[in-house]
Amino acid sequence: MENLKAEKEKFKLVFETEKGSVYFVSKNEQSWRFKKEDDERVACQPIMQKIFFVSIKEAQRIINFKKELCFQEKIIGFQMEKTDFAKNVVPVEMWIENSQQKLFFKENDHSIEISKIAYRASGEEADQFASGIHIGHAVSRIWKK
Repeated sequence: MENLKAEKEKFKLVFETEKGSVYFVSKNEQSWRFKKEDDERVACQPIMQKIFFVSIKEAQRIINFKKELCFQEKIIGFQMEKTDFAKNVVPVEMWIENSQQKLFFKENDHSIEISKIAYRASGEEADQFASGIHIGHAVSRIWKK
């Protein structure tokens, strides 16, 4: 992680959240998160295919939605209001790289909406209910913007 920080100019964004996770975001918006486990350990998380940012209020709305019964079935058409990257916004990551699951979404400058979740099995896609969405903690430190 320290080596990547030293090469921060290769990334679009490099930042830390209030809980100590460090994110490296490529120019094509893939994200690689290093989750702080305790004072000495960090855990490398899977590379995610899409990252965007929401307000703290919007993050709480998404978290509350994910707690609803059968939210996976309701997520198609769920719209999330995006915001610009800055301190005190919350990163939202979607779709693990090389997973069998694929998220399809509609996006504009202000929002992103899940349009389909598919599972690739034997070269075919079949519907499967899983969110594939990670909501982080608020950005507290920016190394590269």
